Amino acid sequence: CEVMAVRGSTAPGFLGSVLPSTPVWILPTFLVATVMWLAVAPPVRRLRRLTHAVREGVHPIASEGTDEIAELSQAFDAAIRAREAEASARREREAALRTFVAHTAHDVRIPLTVLQGHLAALETAEAPGAVQGALTEVQYLRSLLDNLAARARMDAGAPPCAIDLRTLVERIVSRHRPLARRAGVDLGWGVPEAAVPVLADLTLAEQALSNLVFNAIRHHREAGHVAVTLDVVGDRFELSVVDDGPGVPADELPKLVERGFRGSSARRRDVPGDGLGLEIVADVADKHGWTLTLTTTDPHGLTATMAGPVHPTLEDEPFTSP
Repeated sequence: CEVMAVRGSTAPGFLGSVLPSTPVWILPTFLVATVMWLAVAPPVRRLRRLTHAVREGVHPIASEGTDEIAELSQAFDAAIRAREAEASARREREAALRTFVAHTAHDVRIPLTVLQGHLAALETAEAPGAVQGALTEVQYLRSLLDNLAARARMDAGAPPCAIDLRTLVERIVSRHRPLARRAGVDLGWGVPEAAVPVLADLTLAEQALSNLVFNAIRHHREAGHVAVTLDVVGDRFELSVVDDGPGVPADELPKLVERGFRGSSARRRDVPGDGLGLEIVADVADKHGWTLTLTTTDPHGLTATMAGPVHPTLEDEPFTSP
């Protein structure tokens, strides 16, 4: 058998033989503890303040120093700022949506009331022009609903695709011919023989041009003229809607794209509304990086022109059909 012997000291002292019997160790131990406390206490207090600030939602958080705790407080500050910016943007979007829906609901009630009157007249067969008035109001309701859909699509941020503006113009003119015929307005158009490819959101581009053509017809007089032209100048397209209607005073032109602006009495619908069409057009142009220009037509009338880059690289790619 193997035997292991362990021999230890039995001299009396603090905690037996662990510490020296003399109290000389107390002073250095106290000094070491004091130094450790002085080194650890400030970071602990800063962490407590940081925890309290985060818990109470205090902003900005004090971030003195350049150590890890300061970096942590700066990270909390950045996260709080990002959250506040996101919340502010969300509140602005919600407020804009509420305003837009309120304006559109106001505009929808007007043609519905007129349409109700036309249908009542049809029921009594006392108004031969009631059918034409009812169709006009239905067209206006469709325009309002299309604007709502366009606004929702802009907020959703759908990706663009390759479209042919020439085909788009032909489609819009064909759609609005019945409205122009009922209003007694001559609607003409002109496009290049070759395709005009652009990179855009098809639904938004179609709604923008529809609004321009609809406004030109709606605010016109009987026996008037509206022309939709598409030209290519260099590497840019120019899409214009020209009318010889009552026109708009020069000082009101910049305000036409503002939400809710209706313009003077020289250019308004048969029934009042909130005028959302051009505001949608301006937003669509801005979203695609295009320019929207409104000018007076000599001797009277209005010309609305959207211009932007043509993408020749898209000529060999399939177009999205309108």
